[in-house]
Amino acid sequence: MSDLTNLETIKRARAALPNVIRTTPIIPLAQDAAEIGNENLFLKCENMQVTGAYKIRAAFTALLALSDEARSKGVVMASSGNFAQAFAYAGREMGVPVAVVMLDSTSDYKVAQTKGHGAEVIFCGDDATARQPTVVRVAEEQGMTAIDTWEFPPITAGHASIGMEILEQCSDVEQVLVPVSSGGAAAGIATAIKL
Repeated sequence: MSDLTNLETIKRARAALPNVIRTTPIIPLAQDAAEIGNENLFLKCENMQVTGAYKIRAAFTALLALSDEARSKGVVMASSGNFAQAFAYAGREMGVPVAVVMLDSTSDYKVAQTKGHGAEVIFCGDDATARQPTVVRVAEEQGMTAIDTWEFPPITAGHASIGMEILEQCSDVEQVLVPVSSGGAAAGIATAIKL
């Protein structure tokens, strides 16, 4: 796979997503009662995905991009929230062992949700810079594939499936506003919309 996400890569990634991934609705948002029926702001409801967040798309796309051998050995990645749950869920559905590196301060709820979906949780203290080195160490020790959710191209392709849906559901869209944390969703959605 090329390091760059292109339209064909996005289309293939989206087509490969399992049926558990929902085509989420776009709903109108009125700022006040006078706007009802004339809304020009719409929300893409990715909170309706199976794990409650859009990251499930990227988790499945990442696991599907691996060879059968790599999937059989499992993956390890770092997350203290939605990606942890997404990879745990996708791994369980696909029969892929998943280990997630988390900070000690991760909420009990997020740890329980991740474990509940079948992932092994490995704590690395409370230094965020220790997460990725711990991922690499665990991958080497256990023969797993280390997934860096900021650098692995299939992650972007998974996020881009949202952009493709937006264009299909709202073809005359003029602007797309995306909340940003790490920027992964924005990068994927923008890639799909601009291509």
